[in-house]
This record gives sequence, C-alpha cells and structure tokens, in this order.
Amino acid sequence: MKDILGRELHEGDVVVCKGSGSSYDGTPAKAMELGIIRGEGVRTLTSWRNPRDKFLIEHPSKRDMQVIEQIKQKMRQSKQATLEKQKNRFKASEVGKVYKNSKGYFLYLGKGTVDITSRMWRVDWNTKREDIISSKNTYSGHIYLEIRNFSKEMNFEDIINKVFNVSYGYLNIGVLKSYKTVDKYICDIKDTRNHIEFSNKHFDAIIDIKG
Repeated sequence: MKDILGRELHEGDVVVCKGSGSSYDGTPAKAMELGIIRGEGVRTLTSWRNPRDKFLIEHPSKRDMQVIEQIKQKMRQSKQATLEKQKNRFKASEVGKVYKNSKGYFLYLGKGTVDITSRMWRVDWNTKREDIISSKNTYSGHIYLEIRNFSKEMNFEDIINKVFNVSYGYLNIGVLKSYKTVDKYICDIKDTRNHIEFSNKHFDAIIDIKG
C-alpha cells in the first residue's frame, strides 16, 4: 500500500485520508480524516475504511498524536467489547428454546434429518409448454428454524407457518453439524413436534427429529 506520493505505508503509520461520498446521490460526504494504517485499511475516529488517496505524515505533531491516541482508545474499547461478547456467547443446545444472535431468532428442534424437494417452472417460449424441474436434497444435523419478526406471543404453529410460508427462494431452515452459537436465550416454545411435513407450490419439506 502506498500514499499519493508513492511512499510505502506500514502498520501503525499516521496518514491523512481523502474524504468520500457525494451529495449528488444524497449520501453525506465523509470529511478528510486523520487515521492509522491497520491491515489493508485505515482506522479513523469514525470508521475503518480504505480510501483511495492517503497522505503519510512522517512527523506527526503533538495535536496529531492527541487524535491518534483517541483512535487507539476507541480501538481498545472495541476489542474489549468484542472479547466480552465472545465470552458471553454459548451453544443453542436445548430443544424447544428460542435463541438470538446477531443474525436473528432461532428455534432449536434437535438433531435429525430434513428432506427438501424444490420445484421450479421452466417455460419453452416456442411451444409455450411449461415444465416442472424438481430436485430433492437431504440434510442431517442440528436443526434450527429461523424466525423472522419473532414475538413471544407466537406458538409452535405460528412459527411453522412463518418459516414455511415462502415462495420460491430461501427456506428458513438451518441444518448444522454442530450447535449454533448464540448470544441470548429468549423463551421456551411448548408442544414442538418430532415430525413436520409441509408442502406448497414451490417446496415439499419433511423434518424428522431422531432424538
């Protein structure tokens, strides 16, 4: 990585970053900033980014170093927050419980198999004939249902309808070889089933929990 004068930039170097963004598309322009080289980018007071134009400050002033110390303090705080979050994470391993992590809410059903048959329609525009192409896949492991817009008022049937009521595309079922890592336990869902079958225009899905 080099600055605008062709000088090599190294880890920890102090640089001035070009501003970015444009008011033409409604995006607020990012101001020119002082920063520190970190990896393949620059850490500033506002973000980690990699602007095209950077200028190396070979002899930072006292005022420059005050800003750099603020950046380093934010980096230490961010690292500590990440360590605390990782320390508090745990495995979603109890059947019938809803858990949460940064990607959403999940209901753990247990270990078993999921058979999914998907269908798509292909049209021959010359003959106007419509053919159905189907494919079947079987997955084995720990089964999680991803619940979008989850609320504690939902029962198991509500969750099943929300998970499977999709058109062609993504079914909200995760089958993992090991337990999902989560940040928080939310609640229990009563009356989960060991066998679930669902069918619509685009999918057939069968879930068997082996216990």
